[in-house]
Amino acid sequence: MADEVVEYAMEGRAEWNAAMAASATVRVEPDETDPELILVAANCPRCRHDFAHVETLVSYRAISGDDSLRPGIGALLRDAARRAAMTDRSHDIFGSCNCLVPHPGSPEGVTGCGASWSLHVEWGT
Repeated sequence: MADEVVEYAMEGRAEWNAAMAASATVRVEPDETDPELILVAANCPRCRHDFAHVETLVSYRAISGDDSLRPGIGALLRDAARRAAMTDRSHDIFGSCNCLVPHPGSPEGVTGCGASWSLHVEWGT
């Protein structure tokens, strides 16, 4: 199917979720004891092109490093966000194909074929 022309279409199917669960390569970074990101690499279950998805578990963007008003609050908030990610040890990812192969009918600036999927990820002991 990778040689076939696949038109862009926003859609999801249960069998695509199962295909992702069976074939995706999933890695927790920097490691399972200190998770910040989940990296998913797979072939799209619709167009079969390679793609990668990055799921953020801990976001530092919203946590200011400016401790001028309350000393240590930024470090405290960052530590709390990391502990929350470590405690859950599972995460549901909702993603879509973002392959770099052009698909006819895709909106301007959009990559992928439009296929969406979900994947439940668990890690740790």
